[in-house]
Amino acid sequence: MRRVSKIVLILLAVIFIMPILFTFAGSLMSPGEALSRYQPAGGGFGRPEGLTLIPGVVTLSQYYQLFIENLKYLGMFWNSVLYAVVITVLANLVVIPLAFVFAKIKFKGSDILFFLFILTMMMPFQVTLLPIYIVLSRAELLNTVWSLILPSIFAPLGVFLLRQFLGALPDEIIEVASLETNSIIRILTRIVIPMAKNGVIAMNILIFAEAWNMVEQPLLFLKDATLYPLSAAMNGVMSTNLSVAFSGSVLFMAPVVVLYLCFEEQIVEGLESFKW
Repeated sequence: MRRVSKIVLILLAVIFIMPILFTFAGSLMSPGEALSRYQPAGGGFGRPEGLTLIPGVVTLSQYYQLFIENLKYLGMFWNSVLYAVVITVLANLVVIPLAFVFAKIKFKGSDILFFLFILTMMMPFQVTLLPIYIVLSRAELLNTVWSLILPSIFAPLGVFLLRQFLGALPDEIIEVASLETNSIIRILTRIVIPMAKNGVIAMNILIFAEAWNMVEQPLLFLKDATLYPLSAAMNGVMSTNLSVAFSGSVLFMAPVVVLYLCFEEQIVEGLESFKW
């Protein structure tokens, strides 16, 4: 049974990894080869008999086009970095205290309030789009970087994840710490965050990935294309130049993949300690 489980997991891992490998291989192909192998044919995408992980001729010309000839995509990449980093840093100022309150401070109606808070996470983006748009419009923040940053800071995903993780921490340690100081900030920075380090890291990686992958928000809240993140431009890249689209996809995937590889152990341990 254990061997069957391993085989199934390996097959699932291969299924998820193959598109990444094909994307990287396509980014090294010449424009003609990429078109001949991946151009829509017969109603499908690509030609199964022509797909390969080994390019006929390895070339970096599309990376040159992406980084040198067309600097707007490189600018969008740095826009994505700016948005994702700022959102992740500022979200910690909201997520950590709020998750601590929901996890360790019990008051009348706390469970109901948490349920209502999480209910917003379950709603499709289209449901909350109009209220967010109206608020941003009244605040005159549309077509600014803050139209993407502020709504993402208060997204409930991070609060839900960290609250479940903090729920597994012993109450006795926090009670002892509260005898030493009345400062919630000191309890958070000196006791809670060090003890929940893996959970905080996992939460930050997920917030970063969510901010990195946002597409609808920039298309709806921004008019100035120079403010777009790279995620909002990927569809346009693919429709104009298939070979450059592969290199753009590699550029887009790289930060999240690097973060996962750097913090793989902390992410796994953080999610293993998750308490339902």
